[in-house]
Amino acid sequence: GAMAGDGEGQAGEECARCSDARGGFGRRAAHVLRPSRIHAEPSPRARALVEQLRSDVAGPVLSLRTGLPNCKGADLLAIFQALRDCESVHMLSIGRNDALATSVELAAALISALRCGYIWACDWGELRFRSDVMEVIVAGLEGEGNSGAPTTNLAFVFADIGCGLSTEHVARLKSITKARRVLDKALPPESIDRTHAPWLRAKSVFGWVMRSENLTKCFWRPYQEGAFWRCAGFDCPAMAKPPGAARAWVNPTMKPLAAAFHRGDLDAIALSSAFPPGE
Repeated sequence: GAMAGDGEGQAGEECARCSDARGGFGRRAAHVLRPSRIHAEPSPRARALVEQLRSDVAGPVLSLRTGLPNCKGADLLAIFQALRDCESVHMLSIGRNDALATSVELAAALISALRCGYIWACDWGELRFRSDVMEVIVAGLEGEGNSGAPTTNLAFVFADIGCGLSTEHVARLKSITKARRVLDKALPPESIDRTHAPWLRAKSVFGWVMRSENLTKCFWRPYQEGAFWRCAGFDCPAMAKPPGAARAWVNPTMKPLAAAFHRGDLDAIALSSAFPPGE
C-alpha cells in the first residue's frame, strides 16, 4: 500500500494487564462454549513452542505458517494461552490454521491473548473465517461505552476479502486499528512502554520492523507513520494532508527514510536469528 501522512467470550482467566484502565480490556464474548477437542493434549511440537513462549525466547514475529502449519485446535489453544504472558512476541502470523477459522472458542482465546497487550500486529490472511467466528474477533477488538477505545494494542492487521471475509468485517478491522494508532500517537513519550503504544518504542523495535517480511503484509505498517520515525530519532516533521490531495498522498519526509532503511526481506525464522528476543 502507499504510504500516507500523519492524519489519520473470553476463554479462561484474564491476566492482570487485561483489566487495563484504557477501558475495553476484559470484555467477554457472549457465546456459549461447548466442550470440544481443543481441550485435548497439545502435540509435542506445540508443547515445545509453548515452552519457548513461556521463556520469552520466541519472536519478535511468531509465524505459525512455518512452525505449526494446520495444527489441531488443542495446539492453538495452548499457544494462545501461553501468549498471554509472552513479552517477546510482537506480531502473530496465524498462517493456514483452519481450526481457528471455525471455532468461536479459539477466537475468544485469541482475543484474551491480545487483550494482554503485548501483540500489536496480526496477519490472518490465509484463513477462510466463518462469519460468526470473525464477528467474535472483530467485536472482541472493538471498544464499548463512551470511550470506544479498542480493547487491545492491535495497530496493524491483515485479513483477506479474497478468503471470503465480508467487506464490513474488513472495514471494522481497519477502523479499530486506525483508532488504536491515533490513541497511541497521542500518548506522551514517557507513557510509551511494552503495553502502551508498543510499536512506538521505535528505538527498541526499529531494526526488526525494517527487516520483517511479515509486517509488509498488513494493511498499514509502522513505517507509514511519521510518529514512528520521530520516535526512532529521525527528523520527520508532522504534516497535515493538503486540502484536495489524492488519497495516496504521502508525507514527503517519509519517502527518503523508507527508501534508505526499509527492506522487508526477512521471514520470521531469519528475523529471530538476526534480532534474537531479549537482545
